[in-house]
Amino acid sequence: MTTQPTQTHSVHTLAPGKTSYNSVAWSPDSTSLALGGDDGAVYLCTAAGHLLRRLAGHTAVVWSVAFAPDGRWLASASADESVRLWEVASGREVRQFLGHTTWVWSVAFAPDGRWLASASQDQSVRLWEVASGREVRQFLGHTDWVRSVAFAPDGRWLASASDDRSIRLWEVASGREVRQFLGHTHWVWSVAFAPDGRWLASASGDRNVCIWDVSDLVTPTVTVSSSASAVGQWLARQAATVGRRLAGSVPQAVASTLSTPQAVSAELASLPAALVALHRLQQYPPLGWVQDLQALLTGQRVPEALAALSAQPGVVHLRGLHWPQAARVGLLALLLRHYQQDDWRPPAELSFREVRRQLTTALAGEPVPPDAPPPPLALVTQAAETIDERVRTLLSALGAEAVARDPGLPLRLLPQVAQLPKLAEAQHRLLSVRLAPLETGPAQGSGLGVDRTGIAPKGPLTALVPSQLAYPQNVFAWRYQTNTLLYRARTGREPPRLRPAVIVLDVSPPCYGPVEALTRVAAHSLASSLRHQGVPVVLLTAGGPCGVYPLEHPADLLTVFTARTLKAVEAQTTLQVAQRLCPSLAHEGTEAVILLLTHAWWGAEEPEMPGIVGLRGFFVQYPGQHITPAWAHRCERWESLGPTQFASLPTALGRLLG
Repeated sequence: MTTQPTQTHSVHTLAPGKTSYNSVAWSPDSTSLALGGDDGAVYLCTAAGHLLRRLAGHTAVVWSVAFAPDGRWLASASADESVRLWEVASGREVRQFLGHTTWVWSVAFAPDGRWLASASQDQSVRLWEVASGREVRQFLGHTDWVRSVAFAPDGRWLASASDDRSIRLWEVASGREVRQFLGHTHWVWSVAFAPDGRWLASASGDRNVCIWDVSDLVTPTVTVSSSASAVGQWLARQAATVGRRLAGSVPQAVASTLSTPQAVSAELASLPAALVALHRLQQYPPLGWVQDLQALLTGQRVPEALAALSAQPGVVHLRGLHWPQAARVGLLALLLRHYQQDDWRPPAELSFREVRRQLTTALAGEPVPPDAPPPPLALVTQAAETIDERVRTLLSALGAEAVARDPGLPLRLLPQVAQLPKLAEAQHRLLSVRLAPLETGPAQGSGLGVDRTGIAPKGPLTALVPSQLAYPQNVFAWRYQTNTLLYRARTGREPPRLRPAVIVLDVSPPCYGPVEALTRVAAHSLASSLRHQGVPVVLLTAGGPCGVYPLEHPADLLTVFTARTLKAVEAQTTLQVAQRLCPSLAHEGTEAVILLLTHAWWGAEEPEMPGIVGLRGFFVQYPGQHITPAWAHRCERWESLGPTQFASLPTALGRLLG
């Protein structure tokens, strides 16, 4: 039984001015709201929708508004490069905060109301003293517009989100950058702390909201109770497996883990996070096994018990990926998937974040001889023997970035491995390629040619505006020396950029064999490159009833290898479906294109049809043939390769993408 969502209607609709609104904020007592308007005004309204007052002063769009914690003050950030402070009771402007050199996107009060932070298009975050209006410090490090700022609930930290795809965490007192959070593939628009300060959320143009764990920055209030013995014993046991000892008695050791983590040696620093990731997948190995298997996958020296595994083909496949540590956790999960004992499970009172934090501190103890149980050699060998070329295809198709963000992804998709093909080495290399449009051109030409448009202050004398020759000789010479003559200009080609796409992949029998060896890898490269840049992309399979597959998650990319049919293609019907999909993919003012991936004889027997706008073709020749593709004249661009020309694929696809 499916429950239909309940539709609700607004209680009040606020429209205090004839303008659009970009931001809204509730007063702390929930009795009024502030709205930032496109007309440069800030509107104060009651919760019932009645206008209290219009605060005028900004000379451009107001992007952000924020109430002070006590509700006395209201701050606003504007495209006029200023932040302004208003007295809520009277509506008067108290002061301006000046220093930004371009649009100010966001403003936020510190929890105690003493400080005000602002984020700007000038790539800076600035901290102001509310009482005086003076600038206290700048937080510099972002390399693109900064869209949002937020204080942690305790006021110690400040988070900022930027078009450079990063979130940065700053220490308010010193201005130093504490850490970066990377993972978004598009602009990050907004950032917010959880009320308890343990989590940080970010919203991005890549259609994802990410939750980041910042619990290690929060000073916990934990009482060491009778459960401390169980927690301490588990920590001591885990630390011993990698040759570390907890200092002091068990209760004292547990108490010490509740403080700021100490320094941990480089070879152990990544282990707590890896162990927690495995715990999330309900795998509970000793920490020493995690360390040994990490060494096995990186080609380092391993204990004698695991030495025989080093040459095992499955392990060689995994080691050959050369993935970073965060992604290798997904590979560890594959090797440990048959291990199901829970005798190393942490005490129930330890959450995932507490396991990581407390274990990090526990590993700072003094070195001792390692005391780990024998590794489950038979179980790991059994798992490694199933890692063949098809599993390698799965891992290459997902990529290190996707597995680093979700280490359980390979484990969940393992049942689909039987449907995947075995790929050649050249195909594996292409799965990690990030394509870019190859057409380039100047933003403005020299003024020569037949398409002159506009006037420019510089240029060659051959492009001089004819009216300039009417000046007397001395005036002409003076204007030439002072660079005040006018020249004709012409617009050049638009700088290249990726366009949203409907990838039409022929999965019918004429493409089986050598042709699909290239078309399917091409479809994966196109889709993963567009997804990486946050550009919408949809897969449309050609052959029988068209299948439509939005490619929004890394696992969706497997469809380009598994989709298959025995039915013939109807070229006209397929492309009409593709045309209907295009309007829904428009992105940042750019219309979608149709990328057709098929063999050179596609549609040769079908009658002529009206032109398909935005159609671009990638045609693979049959072995021993080289013909002009039957549909080449109907494509605005097309490329054709032989079935073994893997090295030429990135260049050919780059020419189609722009």
